[in-house]
Parts: sequence; structure tokens; C-alpha cells
Amino acid sequence: MDKTIKAGFDWESKAPTILGLMMILFFIYKLFHVGSPLFHDELEVYGRALYYMIDNGPTMIPGSMDTDLSRGHPLFFVFFMSLFTKLFGGSYVVARILALLMSLGVIASTYCLGKEMFNKKTGFLAAVLLIFQPIFITQSTMILPEMMLALLGMLSLLFYLQQRYVYYFIFASLLILTKETGIVLFAAIVINEWYNDRFRISIGLIVRAIKWSAPLSCFILFLIVQKIQLGWYLYPYHTGFISFAAEDVAGRFLLGAKHFFYDQGRFMILTLLLIDVLKMKKKEVTDVLGKNFLTLSLWLMFFAFSSLNFFMARYQLLVLPLLMIFAVTFLSIRPNNYKHFLLYIILTIPFLFNYHTFSTDNNMSYQITVENMQKSIATLDSISAGKPVRVFAILPEYQALMDPRFGYTDNPHYILYNEYNDSCEYILRGAHNLYDPNALKDAPVDTILNNKPALDSSKIEELYKGQLYFSSQRIFRTNN
Repeated sequence: MDKTIKAGFDWESKAPTILGLMMILFFIYKLFHVGSPLFHDELEVYGRALYYMIDNGPTMIPGSMDTDLSRGHPLFFVFFMSLFTKLFGGSYVVARILALLMSLGVIASTYCLGKEMFNKKTGFLAAVLLIFQPIFITQSTMILPEMMLALLGMLSLLFYLQQRYVYYFIFASLLILTKETGIVLFAAIVINEWYNDRFRISIGLIVRAIKWSAPLSCFILFLIVQKIQLGWYLYPYHTGFISFAAEDVAGRFLLGAKHFFYDQGRFMILTLLLIDVLKMKKKEVTDVLGKNFLTLSLWLMFFAFSSLNFFMARYQLLVLPLLMIFAVTFLSIRPNNYKHFLLYIILTIPFLFNYHTFSTDNNMSYQITVENMQKSIATLDSISAGKPVRVFAILPEYQALMDPRFGYTDNPHYILYNEYNDSCEYILRGAHNLYDPNALKDAPVDTILNNKPALDSSKIEELYKGQLYFSSQRIFRTNN
């Protein structure tokens, strides 16, 4: 043997160890965020639902809680989180640590899925890419169902590819009982089975389609119970967002594609991938696309589903790990292109610390709003001195004052109004509207703020850090 031949990187033994160390570092870094108070949909829906189940007992029965909390979704996420959160003390910090552990599970399952689809090298690099995605970093400690959905989705795909049906049935059933979005996975698997049969219809194909779609029976049972108890299958508020109008479908599709492939530095992945494609032979490209057919099918079903419904970027966590696997598979064809991989990791670092573009819970900029809410509510607490004062506020300040367990207030006696009336003593206003800084112009509070006799001659407090409009928090004292 020629001893001058240089040995390559030992992916079989070293990759899992290195990834494990990166996961430990990621866990330690995110522990600094588990004490952050609830935010946005945590305040309005999932955090409130969590504490409702902590107070009243965990349940998965649709009519067991107010629909403002359940929103018609299957209840496994809140059921699971409340069960273990209550077991370990009942603090939202425990729930955030559970979410963080799930995010580690997503990293590990991305590695395992990449290894199953291709090899350890692909799994390792895809998992590393995922760790560096700003939306993944942000969502990793949030009490929202998308991280659980991503974990169950990756495990379902893994057991499908391994043909381990019992495990697949369990995790796929929990997937669809977490959120309706999970239905796209079953559609993708059926399409993949059809592709394996060279797009021929046969009895065998139908049998396999029924077999792999069987976990949907759990969701169908949930809908039947929901219909019996509440009178509808799907939450009417959500169905009101469904649109088949061409302009709506196209707009949502382009918005989703922009976030998925372009935003948060992912345009660099797309650019490097296109460079690789241009250097590859046609047969190489065809082979890679064929090996990624399941991924392409899942993307197709997901974007079709999301184009018809209300869109939020965090919903894409279900399919984001597959983007990482897809990109890395092209690198595996041309090993010399790993310099592109390292270049991407270096260039994406500024995006991880970009707090200048606020987009709800897509990046860590939400911490600016949280910190300003903490300061303004602490001031209001000091003014109210624990008394049952009447406060007008809207989302998210209104929800932040509802319960001290949400992490903002020490005064449990506030009397809250989300529509202004003459009895209100204080106005707590945040100028951080989540999508449009001008959208608050028509809110009832503006009528009061422009009516000087309704206010004292001076504002009680105005906190403004100067980053952007969303960091503004103001407390006003009315003349009542």
C-alpha cells in the first residue's frame, strides 16, 4: 500500500462525536434564553393553553378548553408539555427546556435521516447547517408546536425509509395529533410510493397508500369528536383564511418560497447549490434529484398546503431540515466544494445576530420587544403597587398582564380591557405591530391619545430604546 496516500476524514467515527459536541454547545447557549417571558403566540394561545392544562389537568379532548386557547388544533403538543411541565414545577422555564430538548432531537434526527437517505457525511453536514439557521435557533426554546412537528416529522420519515412500520405509525400518529400541517407528510409518502412504481396505478400501490396513511385515522377521529362537541370539524376562524383565489395562492407561495430559499442568508445556499449544478453532468443532477424525490414531494405538498392557508415562517420548520439535506447532497457529488460549505457557515454568522429586522418569532430580534415589555410593565407594577387598577392594552401587552406566571408582572390584580372605556385608569401601548407599523392608527387607543383632555398633562412613562418602531412602549395615565 502506498503510505503517501493521505487518509480522508473518518466520517464513520468522528462525525457523530463532533455533532454531539456541537449539540452540547448549542444547548448551553440556549439555556440563556429559557428564562425569557412568553411572547406573541405563546402569550395569546399556547402558553395560556399550557397553564390552563396545568391548572385543570392535561387532556386531548377537543371540547375540554375554550376554543380561543385550542384554536381547533389537535391537543397533543399542549397535553405533552403541560404533563411534564407540571411534573417538574409548573414554570414556563421547564416548558422551554423541553422545547430545547426537542430541538436537539431535530438536529439528531436530521443527522439520522441524512445518513439513512445518503451517508453519515450528508447527515452530519445537514445537521450542522440546521444549527446555524436563525429561525431554528429562535424557535428552539419557544413554547410553540412547530419544533415538535419537525421532530415527529423527521422521525416518521426515518422509520418510513427503514420500513419500521410500528414506530412509523406511532410517530406519524403523534405528528398529525400535533397539528394539521402534518397531513402533507402522508401525501408526500403516497406520491413517493407512486414514483417507486414508476407512476403506475396498481392494487399493491393502493394497499401501500392505505398502509402508510393509516395514522390519519387518529386525526379523523379527533375531527369527529370535535364536530360532536363543538359543532364544526375545523376552527371557523382558521377556515376563514383559506383562499383559492389565484392572487392569494400566488402571493402566499412567493412569500413562502422567499423565506424558505432566500431569507436569513439561505440565498447563499441556493447560490452555491446552483454553482454546483452548473458544474455537474446532466446524469449527476438527475441522479441526485431522483434520490431526493421524497424531499421534493414533501416540499410540493407543503407549499401547496401553505399557499392555501394563513402563512407564518415558523411553519416551515417541518420541512427546513430537508432543505439542508438536499443542499448537502450536491456537495457530496463534488468533494472539492466543501470549501463552499465552510464559506457559507462563515458568511451566515452575521445573520444570526441581525436584530435590525423584526419579524415576530423568526429571529432573535423578538427579545427587544420582550425586554421593553418587561421594563414598561415593571414601571406599571411600581405605579399600581399591587392594586386592582384598570388598564387598557392590546396584544401582546394585554395577555402579558393576565397572569404573573407569564413572566412580566408581579401584580395579579389588574382589571384588563382590550377596548377602551371611560373607567380605564392607565393605557399601556406598544408600538410594535407585528406586520405593519401603521396598522395601529385605527385602534381605539389613538382616539384617546389624540384627545388631550382624556389624559393627564404629562405621560407617566415613555420607554424608547431607538432600535425600531417595535421597541416603543408607552404608559399613559388617564384623567379617571
